[in-house]
Amino acid sequence: MKAKVERKMIRTDVEKLKKGWLDDPCWDIEDTEGFEEYKDELLKFRLEQEKKWEKEIEIEEKEIDEKARELGIEGLYRLILEHRELLDRHHRAIEELADGNSYLAYRVLMGYEE
Repeated sequence: MKAKVERKMIRTDVEKLKKGWLDDPCWDIEDTEGFEEYKDELLKFRLEQEKKWEKEIEIEEKEIDEKARELGIEGLYRLILEHRELLDRHHRAIEELADGNSYLAYRVLMGYEE
């Protein structure tokens, strides 16, 4: 019975690890110390999530390109959108720095926070 409880606690820990990684995917989750037993599962999780993110980006880019084609200004439209996004991130980062949140400012600049 005790082994089953310990196993369930570890399963909970694995799920918490996954959730934490999704919030800040800045490391290879499968290499997390203490979770060696779950390396294959965590590697599969990371690869699936990265593939999902790539697909989401691809869909978003196609939507942007389609909108640009409709307007007849593809390259310029994309450049303006990217520039606006970068400016917005810089403004948010400055606000976070002014509030003393340097770590959050960094995450905003890197595009981890929306």
